[in-house]
This record gives sequence, C-alpha cells and structure tokens, in this order.
Amino acid sequence: EKRHEQLNLDLGSIKKIGKLIWKNWTHTLTPTGYTIELSEDGNNFKTVKKVVNGPERSDGEIVEENFDDTNARFVRMDITSTLSNDAPAISEVEVIDSLYDGIDINKAFAFAFNPFEYVENKEEMEFILSRSAPLIEIVADLETDKGGVTSKSSVKNLSTVNNYEFILSPGGTKIKSLNLSIKNAPVKLNIESAEIRNLNLSDIEQRGLIKEFKEN
Repeated sequence: EKRHEQLNLDLGSIKKIGKLIWKNWTHTLTPTGYTIELSEDGNNFKTVKKVVNGPERSDGEIVEENFDDTNARFVRMDITSTLSNDAPAISEVEVIDSLYDGIDINKAFAFAFNPFEYVENKEEMEFILSRSAPLIEIVADLETDKGGVTSKSSVKNLSTVNNYEFILSPGGTKIKSLNLSIKNAPVKLNIESAEIRNLNLSDIEQRGLIKEFKEN
C-alpha cells in the first residue's frame, strides 16, 4: 500500500502564498515523493506542486518549494515516499507570504543567525545593534549528571538592565554547570546576579507550562 504521511498547516486566515520552506532532518529519511496542496476552506484542496523521485537532501538542508501565487488558509504536504522507504523526518516547515517572494531565504536565515557578519565599522555596528535586539538571543546551557538542556531568550533592550528568565526542562539530580552566552552578536554579557530554583505548581500554571492533551 502506498504510504501517505501528511504535514497540515492552518495559517489562521486566507493569505496569498507562493513558497513553502522545509528543513530536512536527516539524509536517510529525505522525502523524495510528495505533493503540496492548498485550500481556502480546508475541504477542497488544489495541488500546486508535485515531486517524484526527488533528490537526497543533506542533514539540515533547507529546501524551497516555489509555486504560483495562490490564496489559501490551509496547506498540506502529502508525503508518499522517502529515500529509505521509512517514515519521513522534517524538522521545520514554514509558509512564505507572497509579499516576501523576492527575498533570498538563505541570506535571510544567515542574517537572522549572524546579523553582524558584514558590518564594516563601529558606527554601522552601533546602528544595527540598536535596531536588531529582538534577533539577538541569550542562550542558557545547563549541564547535569544526566546530560544537558538549553533555553533561549531574545534580548529586550541593549541600552538598559533587564531581567531574564529561562525555563530549563528537568533532568538529572546534580547541576554541573550553567553557562549564559550570546552567540549570534558581538556584544558583552554582564550578569549582576543569577538564581536557580525549582518551580512550584503555581509557578508552572502561571507560565502556561501545563499542557492539556485530549485523546481523539
């Protein structure tokens, strides 16, 4: 029987779209046969792209799927085959509004991950820093006796002192190290004080960390 695994997206409202981007997880599970289908109502779908015997993709490779601009709210990627004939593995997927069709996606991702790569002087650096704070991330790496966990938080404002909170998933019984760093910007991180504590039930509820699962 022919396999059919699907990725289904609801954009929340009807948008004009002409591009879907997906990130391959591992080369052995690369989707090689699939269709991209769009719908305004979630019932009547139109196929806008079909791939048969697609190429092997490298681990973490970002793939752009372009098609004619179409109004749609619902997007479906129907996967019928993979390189190893096993379940497909896609780590990320994103639909691009037609307003941004002209943007080079690889350059956009490169800028998001390292917005200061092409800075030429101090004045340009200060100008970019003042306007790109939301792109800069503080990374908290916690190492325990059972492995490591990571949490990230966007920088709020570079010109003021701010409080940051990182929610780290439980793991292990002993903390070996906690490292705070900014990896995607040439800025210095000054820490006045830090505290590590367990969250009680009230803390967890206030932060919306309790998820409700309903069985179909």
